[in-house]
Amino acid sequence: MISRSPSTVDPLVSDLAQTGADVHGWCADASIEASLRTTIQNIMSQSGPPTHVFYNAVDPLPKGGALGVSPAALEDSLATNLTGALVTVQETIDPMREAG
Repeated sequence: MISRSPSTVDPLVSDLAQTGADVHGWCADASIEASLRTTIQNIMSQSGPPTHVFYNAVDPLPKGGALGVSPAALEDSLATNLTGALVTVQETIDPMREAG
C-alpha cells in the first residue's frame, strides 16, 4: 500500500494486518513521477511483481471552472490523477505479465 504520508498509511496497514492480511506500507507522492517510480521499483525488488494493482490517488479538480482555475493548479491535479496512474501501469504491467 502506497500513501503520501506515514500518518495515512500506517493506521491502514495496522487495521489490515489485524485481519491477517500480509500488508506493507510505503510512502510516495503520486504527483511526483520519480518518487512513485522509485517506490514501485523498491516494492517489486523486495516482494516481486504485484498480482493486483488498485490506483486510488485522488486530487480533487481545482475549483474555479475552466475560466477560473490556474494552469498550475490544473497541472498539479492532473499529475496525481492521471500521471500517477500512468506511471503505476508503466512500472507494473510488464512484471505482472511475465509472472502470469
